[in-house]
Amino acid sequence: MILVDANILIYAFDADSPQHASARRWLDGRLNDTARVALPWPSLLAFLRIVANPRVMQRPAGMELARTSANLAALAIEHGLQVHSTDSARFPGLRWINPLIV
Repeated sequence: MILVDANILIYAFDADSPQHASARRWLDGRLNDTARVALPWPSLLAFLRIVANPRVMQRPAGMELARTSANLAALAIEHGLQVHSTDSARFPGLRWINPLIV
């Protein structure tokens, strides 16, 4: 079984990436092949968070994909957790810290 990492998904999605054509060809080939392909949750969530971030992507994905950040915020709020991220806090009640700011 093949586990697909987020970077392959990002390159296959991002037409501006120099690796786009080869990643897209590879991914399409695997998905249309007989080999079993797994898209694990960590890869999918990382993909969604990155491609929806306007500070990372030249042309970020729409808000439908950005809802992954809302899922993380909801999880943190529900369980009284604090999110450590360089993304800005955008959700009421979310305890958020940028650990890279001294």
